[in-house]
Amino acid sequence: MKQSKRTSLEVQGTAITVVAQRDMDFISLTDMARKFGDDSLIYSWMRNRNSLEFIGIWEKIHNPGFKGIEFETFRKLAGLNSFSLTPRKWIEATGAIGFQSRAGRYGGGTFAHKDIAFEFGSWLSPEFKLYLIKEFQRLKDEENERLKLGWNLQRTLAKNPLYAFVRRSGHSPQDAEDLTQAFFARLLDKNYLAAADREKGRFRSFLLVALKRFLANEWERQHALKRGGYATVVAIDQDDAESRYGGDPGHTEQPDVLLEKQWAMALIGQVMGRLQAEYGASGRGEVFDFLRASLTRDDSAIGYAEIATRLGTTTPAVKMAAMRLRDRYQALLREEIARTVVSPAEIDDEIRYLFSVFSR
Repeated sequence: MKQSKRTSLEVQGTAITVVAQRDMDFISLTDMARKFGDDSLIYSWMRNRNSLEFIGIWEKIHNPGFKGIEFETFRKLAGLNSFSLTPRKWIEATGAIGFQSRAGRYGGGTFAHKDIAFEFGSWLSPEFKLYLIKEFQRLKDEENERLKLGWNLQRTLAKNPLYAFVRRSGHSPQDAEDLTQAFFARLLDKNYLAAADREKGRFRSFLLVALKRFLANEWERQHALKRGGYATVVAIDQDDAESRYGGDPGHTEQPDVLLEKQWAMALIGQVMGRLQAEYGASGRGEVFDFLRASLTRDDSAIGYAEIATRLGTTTPAVKMAAMRLRDRYQALLREEIARTVVSPAEIDDEIRYLFSVFSR
């Protein structure tokens, strides 16, 4: 079954369900009709000749499997007092894809592609249609902004581990830089990021599979994307990436294992960076500097009593500060991992898995 994502928007005080499926958005006609009456409004709209011609033309444009003969039969009957048409009947007779009839007491009803839903909204009320379009666009703008933010964070997290994978696969530093940039450019230019939406699973796993395929295709053709030009370039600090790669002692490991270790280290580094920035912004940078070692169980870390002396406070106060630091660290770690998994239920498993890679 195709995976879908449900969201909701409010139009003139009425909650309207929107279902995103693949690259199409379906809006609940049942919810829309509820503001003005019930589902009988949908049937009345569909039996109207102008409405029927609109949805028929929409199907001809977007649906190669649309049964035009059956549509012509319906069109000849449209407007007659004896003519009736329901979404289910329309779907079954014509193979329509612009409508969905969903069962279920909660979340069920009739859904239609946004183009068709907007046309239905115009029939219900021109004012309602305009507010529907406005709220729908706001919803999509927010989704795109979240997607862009999530992608920027994930890209920052991923670039050094992916560079290490390419290097470990046998490529020179220069080739590894070119190939890693080309890989990110391909993701952006071809909008492959949509396939990495969280419904698809762990972002780390998606990137690994995608990178392997990309390397196989690109390297076989001896084609690496040059830096600059009109391509979208992801800035890679080659010195930093190479030093991280060279500083990892596990060069006898398989590229997959090396990538996962560097991914885990990059993730922890990103969390520590956010934590340091938070403490610095609130004037507690010195507290963070003294206590950060307590997060990694560093044997060289100085004791709480000595930290208390240096900070001019008490040992219990330092212990409390350390506990709060650990709590915030764990919260930020869960936030970062939540961006890369399907659901919150997978966060704990992903944390255990990522930390287990250090014992390999």
